[in-house]
Amino acid sequence: MGEFAKHGKTVIVLIDECDRIGLDFKSESREAEKDALTQLWKVVDEMKGDPRVFFVFATNKKEKDFDSRFISRITRKVHMGNPSHSERLESLERQFKKQRLQASAEFLNDLAQKTEEFTFRHLKNLTRSIKDELAANNSVNKPTIFKLIDQIKKDKEELEKREKEKDEEEPRRRQIMEEQHVMQKESLEQQKFSSKVSYGFQTAQLVVSVAGVAINIIKASILPT
Repeated sequence: MGEFAKHGKTVIVLIDECDRIGLDFKSESREAEKDALTQLWKVVDEMKGDPRVFFVFATNKKEKDFDSRFISRITRKVHMGNPSHSERLESLERQFKKQRLQASAEFLNDLAQKTEEFTFRHLKNLTRSIKDELAANNSVNKPTIFKLIDQIKKDKEELEKREKEKDEEEPRRRQIMEEQHVMQKESLEQQKFSSKVSYGFQTAQLVVSVAGVAINIIKASILPT
């Protein structure tokens, strides 16, 4: 990365799903993630101020969920919402052309209206599903396509529901991990203490044994035979 910049080339580093490394680290049991994040910030700080190097982080998580060190290094935040009607229409036209599908402007406009909450990825999946349906049945009609749209919406809602449940369970999961870490730490400390006690007891036994031998030797040397 640095070598490209040295030669005058612009470098764009895209880190998708950055929440995997940038979420708030409240649990001591996530030392590996902390180390990875520290190394990443080291690289970011080294390149800071170089106009030829750009770091782009992408996520669908909320800002409040991230580590403060992560947020403090982000100089600009851009919210990317779902595409507008005109953007969806343009995407559908491009995808239909790419997949060699024939459709009228009126039909594509209908699709753009019925896919209001779709992302570009959903539009791409829809186009592929239409092509698969056409390949399987040699024809495809509006009701079939609208069913495909409804199915994608249903899948989208189920995924969002699972993501929401996961987010709600995350604090509890972290708490459990933290409790497990504390228990492991206490167990390790107890083992260390037990080892010290055992070592001390063995040492005391040895001292007593040596002392007993010494006393016997002294007694033998001073008592008349």
